Amino acid sequence: MICKNCNAEIAEGSKFCIKCGAKVEQDVQTVQQNQTVNNGGQQPQAQSGQPSQANAAMDKVNEVKDQVVNTVQSWDDNQKKKALIGAGIAAAVVLLIVIVAFANRKTKIDLRDYVDVEFYGEDGKGTAEIDWKDKKLLKAVVEGLDMKKKDREDVWDALRDADYSEVEDIFDDNDLDWDDFQEMMDDVINDTELDEDKHLENGDKVVVTFDYDNKDAKEFGLKFKGKSKKFKVEGLDD
Repeated sequence: MICKNCNAEIAEGSKFCIKCGAKVEQDVQTVQQNQTVNNGGQQPQAQSGQPSQANAAMDKVNEVKDQVVNTVQSWDDNQKKKALIGAGIAAAVVLLIVIVAFANRKTKIDLRDYVDVEFYGEDGKGTAEIDWKDKKLLKAVVEGLDMKKKDREDVWDALRDADYSEVEDIFDDNDLDWDDFQEMMDDVINDTELDEDKHLENGDKVVVTFDYDNKDAKEFGLKFKGKSKKFKVEGLDD
């Protein structure tokens, strides 16, 4: 190696020229090569093992990160599955409720809408009589029967034509008993009572009380309602 100040030859690795005393500036690459030679051909060792520890720590961080990501993804997938299962169960429950509700549907017939009271005679000696709106009541009941709309229409047409054999056939086709139906309607009309029907005068109050059995009505998809209805006596002759 040559001193750049006096051109004297100096030994490799010298920090100062032994001839002029100038500081020797060595090439970085040359110094690294010399260090490699001095270490027996091995690369310089990291001081205090810090780089290897840092790499190990970084690997651990990455490992934990991957575990966290996998856990979150797994949880998210499970939540989605649970959500889908929950939605399916909810839909099934709603459908079941609709089916049960439809299967148990009943047409409500308020008897108060189909009854009236007629008053006759002189004031103080008047009489009262229940007046059923028979045709209107029967039509409402037929329209509420638990059968197809076309069959209900056919029943009503047959009743208007007094073709009771046709009515019975339609009832049979729908697994309903025509005789039971007639008996039910007779009971509804004939068991309805009027609390006072004689010695009435204008301004009095009379009450119609209904009597029916909804167990019988259920067979036909019907449900009667209305316990009583009050009427004011009027129209009697003075």
